[in-house]
Amino acid sequence: MPNDKAQTADYKSELGRIPDNQIGEKYKLTRQRVGQVRKELGIAQAPRSTWRRNHRQRVWDKIEKLLKLGKYYDKDISLITGVSKTTIFRVRTRLGYPALKKPGRPRIKIPESELGKVTDTVLAKKYGCTSAVVGRRRWAAGIPPCPKRKNF
Repeated sequence: MPNDKAQTADYKSELGRIPDNQIGEKYKLTRQRVGQVRKELGIAQAPRSTWRRNHRQRVWDKIEKLLKLGKYYDKDISLITGVSKTTIFRVRTRLGYPALKKPGRPRIKIPESELGKVTDTVLAKKYGCTSAVVGRRRWAAGIPPCPKRKNF
């Protein structure tokens, strides 16, 4: 192959530091070919622990970058980085980033002074909620319901 010697010079500095399959992917060679060249040059295989440590640090950095943005839930970061949600949680808590919370419904403030004086339906229309919400608030406060008027 005419281009093989030029490619060998390109990736020679990476042999022994990066796994053969990664070098192969980068330079479009098979893992076996990279291993063969590495053995011909007398270079030992890349230690897996070093690669794992470096890979872990790169993933950690990517997670930290996404957490700094503050726009992604742990689940989304997990899908982007390919790391479990538990790992994302551990990294986030270790680095001190708060969890991104889903926006909830706004709390409706119903003054207790109005509860029990008019029907729950009237208050619900006034505050833009259901009568069940008003009834739960009234019941939680220990206020009896407003007596219904009888139509004669």
